[in-house]
Amino acid sequence: MLPAAAQLYKCPHCGKTKPMLSLMSGNTFGGELWSDGRAIYPMLPKLSTIQKCSCCGRYSLLDKWKDTGRTSNKSFGETGELTYSEAKDAYIELSASTSDASELSTISISFVQAYNDQFRRSRPRKAIQENKHINSISGAFDTPDDEDIRLVIKATNQAIDTLDDSDDSSLLKAELLRELGRWDEALRLLGTITNSDEKWIVDILTYHIALKDGRLLPLVIDGKEVDYGCCANYATIVANKDLPNSIEVDKSIESFVHILSPEIRKDIARDALSGVYDKHAKSLLKVVTPCAKHFEIENQTYHICDYALSRNFDIESLTFSENLRSIGSKSLYGCKNLEVVFPKNAMIESIGDCAFMNCKSLKEIGFIDSVQFLGRSVFAGMDKLESIKLPKDLCRIPEFTFFECESLKDVEIPESVSVIESFSFQHTAITHLSIPNRVVKLGDAVFSRCFQLEQVTLPNRLNVIPERTFSSCKYLREIEIPKSVKTIMKEAFDGTESLITVRFHGKVEHIDDTAFKDSGLEAVIVPFWAKSYYKKVFPNLTIKSAIL
Repeated sequence: MLPAAAQLYKCPHCGKTKPMLSLMSGNTFGGELWSDGRAIYPMLPKLSTIQKCSCCGRYSLLDKWKDTGRTSNKSFGETGELTYSEAKDAYIELSASTSDASELSTISISFVQAYNDQFRRSRPRKAIQENKHINSISGAFDTPDDEDIRLVIKATNQAIDTLDDSDDSSLLKAELLRELGRWDEALRLLGTITNSDEKWIVDILTYHIALKDGRLLPLVIDGKEVDYGCCANYATIVANKDLPNSIEVDKSIESFVHILSPEIRKDIARDALSGVYDKHAKSLLKVVTPCAKHFEIENQTYHICDYALSRNFDIESLTFSENLRSIGSKSLYGCKNLEVVFPKNAMIESIGDCAFMNCKSLKEIGFIDSVQFLGRSVFAGMDKLESIKLPKDLCRIPEFTFFECESLKDVEIPESVSVIESFSFQHTAITHLSIPNRVVKLGDAVFSRCFQLEQVTLPNRLNVIPERTFSSCKYLREIEIPKSVKTIMKEAFDGTESLITVRFHGKVEHIDDTAFKDSGLEAVIVPFWAKSYYKKVFPNLTIKSAIL
């Protein structure tokens, strides 16, 4: 980093000047990128968006200061970085003095980032630096009081309300919604982002939404994407160099994952590279990286523990043991090069949350006939999965199950299913679907953004078509609303631009004003006895009556 002569800027309030940072050159070495939009480059500092005048003590946005030229001396000048107390005062003062949306957005985001710097950024940064579990990090960390919390919630909501609709702004807006715990809104917004360069961040945020995790996230440290292993909410078993092939654990194996440092890996016997197991080899604790492209689980193993193979980029094929009964949460999350799983007659009974999420190369799932329990987001983000036959005894399809499986065309839902939860098929390639009559409940946005969906048969026991159920299904041409349906909620068919005709088999008691927003709806076909009712509901449409 080379400084140039400092730039002189004039205060918009009192007219006094102060020297500010000017650089001849700099670099991004040691840089950090965070989910709240904060980019920190020690060797490439930038002027703060809000400046405090050293003479009158008032705050103003940087673009309000007038550039009056350079000093004669080479100097860094001031960056204008505010203390947290000053950032809070600046937010209170400036947010009350402007109604401009762009300015309010800048002011509120600046304060949110300052709050995160003060109260939320230190611990995960230290965990990353020390390669430790975040909950094991101790030290003196500042704690916000009630006023701080109230103020940052206000600022966060203000930022959400004032950000524009560009992809960059939508990404930040979705992140702020996630940090507030407004999961569904965050997910909907992420679904609108089309910029391929941001997809990796979208994937990370989606993953943490699925976990109901609103924690501030480091994304890039020193030019490398952060491995969430050291930040995730699980316990850590400390490796012992004297235990070359297995780890003995006193507590429940299922709640642990084993993380090996590079130094310890070098001292482990080669056999350990086939996996780290509990003392009876009944549970696979962790597959050590780097490992072979093909990994075979020992035959006596009945359980793959949480995170056991998470983000293992070496594995391309995997063989299950015939005794395997359960696959833990996030156990294969992010194994992006995994192409084949050989069941070897495995009788899997349960698969935990996010187990195969973002296994982007895996094309086929042939081992779930015996499954009785599926967690959330089990197959989400599997880009190449084209077809799947769900187990015949499955009662519930959990939320996010096939979320963003954009190649999934063929799904057979068993007759045993009674509930299909929110976002479970969002952004898949399904063209035709028959929902079994046993289904009594659909979650929000179940088939939202299924751009190729042309035909769907709804069950005759369904009472409610929830929010955004078929939103953006632009090729859906017609649909029959069963007699059982009494409510159609907001934006249920929003953006179904090819939907021209809807057949109502009964009297729907409530249809939200936005239910068919931006659809192609021209006519509805209704029972002859309900024609007058639907004329009031759809005053601008053609109403046709028939015996249905």
